[in-house]
Amino acid sequence: MGIARLALGLTLILIAVAVDAQPPTAERPVYTLGQRWVRSEGVFELVRIEDDRYVFATGSQLEIYLTKDLAIARTRYRDKFTEMEPPIRLAWPLQVGKRGIQTSIWRSTTNPGGIPAKLFWTVAAYEEVKVPAGTFKAFRIELTIELSPQWNKTYSIWYAPAVRQYVKGDPGGIFWLDTFKVVSVDGPAPLRVVLSGPAEELDVAGA
Repeated sequence: MGIARLALGLTLILIAVAVDAQPPTAERPVYTLGQRWVRSEGVFELVRIEDDRYVFATGSQLEIYLTKDLAIARTRYRDKFTEMEPPIRLAWPLQVGKRGIQTSIWRSTTNPGGIPAKLFWTVAAYEEVKVPAGTFKAFRIELTIELSPQWNKTYSIWYAPAVRQYVKGDPGGIFWLDTFKVVSVDGPAPLRVVLSGPAEELDVAGA
């Protein structure tokens, strides 16, 4: 009887170890109208779903378009915009090591006709990230845009499964509004938060 109990105990331990050894993953979230994204530059609310994309806005001046896979498709800051068509095809569930490559057209206010671009993305790490809203375990997704063999830029964005949203983006330069930190995950931004301006627009005039 004792041997049987010992064997059962060892089996349960092995199962627990095997479960713990599984790499972390994150399922794709589904957003509903009214969802808030409280960031360093303002409170963005999901105001509509347009062409199968989530449109988060703060007032009439700032907009962020996300695909259902949470890829940034377009951003608008007042009369300036940037967009990627098609956006990256982010593969869910997220898991470290997943990656992809594609060709797209990068457009902006200064280049409305668009510039051909190669896009490389990878889920680079699962790590702790500290933002004003707290410390979260998050997947770091890296996006590299290459406009020519001599010109490329990499942008990182962190998705935290516990709060089902991006909590940080850095460094900026590919899109308007791409540099941010989440300041709250359960309500309006605290009054003490000093809102920051958007990142400088990507300069591709010489590309």
